[in-house]
Amino acid sequence: MTAHAHWHLRRAADIVHNGGIIAYPTEAVYGLGCDPDNYLAVSHLLDIKQRSIDKGLIL
Repeated sequence: MTAHAHWHLRRAADIVHNGGIIAYPTEAVYGLGCDPDNYLAVSHLLDIKQRSIDKGLIL
């Protein structure tokens, strides 16, 4: 892993650790992620996605 890639990975981990939301590439689209154990982060993610908690989320 390059130093540049390591920096980005560390930055994403810090954001998630501090309750933030990250965007990350998947095979076809970008996903949004957060700490699933952080109620406020999950609530914010649901607001961003305009998604009801009843529909659930993929972990």
